Amino acid sequence: MHSKKNKTSGFTILELLIATTVFTIILLVATTGIIRIGNLYYKGITSARTQDVARTITSEITTDLQFASGSKILGSSPNIFCVGDKRYTPNFDVVYRTGQNEATSGLYVETLPAGQTCNGGTASGGKQMLGNNMRLLKFNVFLTGSELWTVNIKVAYGADDLLTHRNNNGSTVSTTEPAITNDRESAQCKSGIAGSNFCAVAQLDITVKKRLNND
Repeated sequence: MHSKKNKTSGFTILELLIATTVFTIILLVATTGIIRIGNLYYKGITSARTQDVARTITSEITTDLQFASGSKILGSSPNIFCVGDKRYTPNFDVVYRTGQNEATSGLYVETLPAGQTCNGGTASGGKQMLGNNMRLLKFNVFLTGSELWTVNIKVAYGADDLLTHRNNNGSTVSTTEPAITNDRESAQCKSGIAGSNFCAVAQLDITVKKRLNND
């Protein structure tokens, strides 16, 4: 009798290399896609939060402007603006971080006691209007016509080096660096750099008509 030999077949080294290569490519494509989706998600969240803060600030100021009695609207200095019983103190390009002194960063608002001038004395009920890791780039409130007020608010979220008015070290750029503007009011997020998904800028410009005309 002749014995029969069982023949077994398997993958060759070449086939294994091809299969491994294909699997690696698929894995890389899938990973890249997941990372991009994650970046878009965080970018959307960051942008939405920044826009919400800008809208909240604009809404509060325009409401104060519309309904404050006549002489209660005072722009006392570039760094303080009072309307009604509110005193707004803008700290330009100073990042607010949760837990730090709220009055020295971002946009700080306080309630003035009756009869107190905009510049003098103490106020109560102070609060920070910006969210964590945000900064104020523009705060302009000015009369543009008979009983018409224009409000310009610009808020940014992100580290110093992610904004165009600062260099890669986070320092304010000089006028000798033409590729980057040194104007904080026109600053935008830099594109195509690491961490840019954690940067957002929101600007709102609105004109409102004063509703109350007498004290």
